[in-house]
Amino acid sequence: MMKAVRFLLAVVCSLQMTYAQTGPGGVGSTGGSSNLKYWLNASEGIISENKIISIEDLSGNSVKNTITGGIKINPSSINGYDAITFDGIRSGKNKYDQIATDLSINNGLHPNITIIAVYIPASNNSGGVWGDKKVNGGRYIMDNGGYYSDVVGSGAGTLIGVGDIFPENTPVITSVAFQNSSSSLSYVFKDAGIETTFTSFSSGVNSSNFTIGTIGHGHHSNTFHGDIAEVIVYEEVSVFNLYFIHNYLGAKYGIELSSIFDLYTHDNPENGDFDHDVAGIGRVLLDVNDDAQGTGVVRISNPSNLGNNEFMFWGHNNGSLEMVDDMDMPSDLTARLEREWRVSEVNIIKRSIDVGSIDIQFDLSEMEALEPSDLRLLVDTNNDGSFDDETGIDGAVKVGEGIYQFTAVSEITDNARFTLGTVQELVDLPIVLSYFTAEVTSSGQVYLEWETVSEINNDYFTVYRSRDGRVWEELGRLDGAGNSSVALRYSMIDYSPLEGTSYYYLKQTDFDGKYEYSETAKVTVGRTLALQVNVFPNPVTSEVCVEGSALERDQLRIYNSVGQEVTLSANLISKNEYISVFDFSNLKQGMYYIKTRSVTKRVFKK
Repeated sequence: MMKAVRFLLAVVCSLQMTYAQTGPGGVGSTGGSSNLKYWLNASEGIISENKIISIEDLSGNSVKNTITGGIKINPSSINGYDAITFDGIRSGKNKYDQIATDLSINNGLHPNITIIAVYIPASNNSGGVWGDKKVNGGRYIMDNGGYYSDVVGSGAGTLIGVGDIFPENTPVITSVAFQNSSSSLSYVFKDAGIETTFTSFSSGVNSSNFTIGTIGHGHHSNTFHGDIAEVIVYEEVSVFNLYFIHNYLGAKYGIELSSIFDLYTHDNPENGDFDHDVAGIGRVLLDVNDDAQGTGVVRISNPSNLGNNEFMFWGHNNGSLEMVDDMDMPSDLTARLEREWRVSEVNIIKRSIDVGSIDIQFDLSEMEALEPSDLRLLVDTNNDGSFDDETGIDGAVKVGEGIYQFTAVSEITDNARFTLGTVQELVDLPIVLSYFTAEVTSSGQVYLEWETVSEINNDYFTVYRSRDGRVWEELGRLDGAGNSSVALRYSMIDYSPLEGTSYYYLKQTDFDGKYEYSETAKVTVGRTLALQVNVFPNPVTSEVCVEGSALERDQLRIYNSVGQEVTLSANLISKNEYISVFDFSNLKQGMYYIKTRSVTKRVFKK
């Protein structure tokens, strides 16, 4: 088995990684410019009465997901993480559960593509988890009994029999790495171990777009019965990078990986269950990943002694990102984060190694402002499970808004725990905040509200918004009360919210310029809400108002009943962030069509 792995690592094309990677396990970025093409996470859906009505692609490529049927969320389905339940009902053309995307995985257009899924089959013959089959051929995985038990569609019409990749009522990670070449094998992995290999060739077979919950759009006789937690699609990803992805997924969902690929060991109960946001750096031959962050707040880069076949992984215990003053810590510190991380530094045969000194960043942009000179990196160097007897490492530098870096840290070694503390005195906040909330209204706007119990020298509030929780933009400001000892309520409306998931936080600024941050509020705006457009009055005699997001209205056009554009004849009187007003007085009586980016509204001119 080791020989096969070494051969595979040698023949798969190398991918030099020189930028921070925020994709699964620290592979690829979520900005839409990397080899990460699609990423579905069940925890990110919009839920109404336990049904998922919308879910976004996290890859940054804005792949559209269209939901049919009544897929539901199964909270904490796998190791405390949510999954999507597909009921497996296979009657009625439009009644089956599926998520249809506009992503192509066609084997002729995308010869080298890897698809990874985490799921629990609920029964024997549980159907297809994903696929793009249209009529013949197609790529998919399916368990439909008999000849169609535990099979992979190769893309060119050939079915590949696999071992047990549909274990009933058992969570499993299945990865299919397609490589359409006579000189390269395609691989099927189960829980990171190689299950089988096959030869795949490009063909002219037509396919549907990528679909989750069946083997292809329209194949209702193969719908899936079970839970799906995560689906990831990469183009041109090496097996080297699958080490990071599989260890991230295995730790997150509590799935035991094939021993040869299970390099991160601190997700086990005996090692503390550091299951969360696992990421890693490493090197195998020419494949190098020396800068990674993954889904968490810790970014590690620039190892000084990263050798061939060597890796460093880290994950955390899911403690809060808050400075707490009653934790184990050196006597000169006033508080430390409740969250702790633990490290595996090993080679490919899991022997302890040392990758040398590293640079380590903490993205604490969701916390209140911190002074870099007050921060201390705490490392449990003697591995006794306590930070009481350690000496904090200073030298933090602020490298971004809320992002702090320690450079050339050599104290973090295999099995070590680490966290972050401060010597800053904890003082009473200038305001006492009861809550800060963000809610999507029925018209698709985001209503932000917060309440203070008391205020001291409070100058103003600033609300910030972000698509990814990393890059923030100012939404607006509101004056504070100065000094107050009674409860005061404030609110703001985001009239043009971002489609999908976005984040908001509140910054409070004193008269002397000092400031504090609130916790972050997350909302998810579905496409139907983000694109909602209202036209009034209707019928219209002179002025007509078009209400909707600024993005939706930025390509607004007006047409008469025979399809001729009359936008210039309907003078734009006024426009702001949520409404446009047009003058219809010069237009003839009759029917007109107002078309925005995605919506067409009909209005009658009297």
